[in-house]
Amino acid sequence: MFQYKVKSNPGNETYMNILAETEDQLFVHLVTFKEGYEVEKKETMPRKLFDTCLRTGYLTPLKSSVLAVPKSA
Repeated sequence: MFQYKVKSNPGNETYMNILAETEDQLFVHLVTFKEGYEVEKKETMPRKLFDTCLRTGYLTPLKSSVLAVPKSA
């Protein structure tokens, strides 16, 4: 599973896990920690949006995910 930190509002921390993916879509799990509680959401994300978020720094890969199990062929 690949994990990313999402750029978010000060005081909040949001992380995104990629659960599954197709050629043009990602299925993601978002967890936001704020004010002593957490909010979890499962959503879909177009691959083009994901690529844009990576390129602009909105999403940052977590160091542990770089060493994660490689994507299956």
